[in-house]
Amino acid sequence: MIAIALASADVSLTVQQDITGESESSLIIYICRPLGYSWYLLSRVLAPTTLHLGIGIALLAVVSWSFPSIVLVTWTPMQVVIFLIMVMFSFVIAFHIYLLIGYCTFWLGEAPRWYYYSLEAIVGGTLIPLSFFPQPFYQLLTFLPTAFIYYYPVAVLIGFEQLTLPLMGAFIFWMIFLMLASKLAWNQGLKRFDAQGG
Repeated sequence: MIAIALASADVSLTVQQDITGESESSLIIYICRPLGYSWYLLSRVLAPTTLHLGIGIALLAVVSWSFPSIVLVTWTPMQVVIFLIMVMFSFVIAFHIYLLIGYCTFWLGEAPRWYYYSLEAIVGGTLIPLSFFPQPFYQLLTFLPTAFIYYYPVAVLIGFEQLTLPLMGAFIFWMIFLMLASKLAWNQGLKRFDAQGG
């Protein structure tokens, strides 16, 4: 459900097309607008992400209430609220990772999206649950930002992990770190963009 909802946050192809001029509008148009480019992209993906997440939660609730015998985990309203807050944090982390991947176009001429998709499926816990990995790898993988996109929200919801202050601090750390990194990449990339004339 989270993977489908956050797929809308993938702006890497849009950024690549805007930088290379493959889209109908060039990056120059967005640079001249009063709203920052990243804020513009965020406003474009926020509605579909919210819609997909809302539909996913509604379907999950219907299945849980219709077939209580097959749903082995019960959720309290507080767990659902905490889950939604964590998903909001996950969205911000995922959005800025995709933004950084898109900004790679300034230097590489193309966003390395497919490499990230393959890596994310393994280290993010969507293909293989992180708890299946040996303990040293598990400890490493749960520190990476991809774990905060998929693994931790679900693990806290089902009670596999506890919500602690260090965990929330790690969410906030990755959000701030990726926001600053994307801002730095944007500023450095614009210098290169200006030098090449697009």
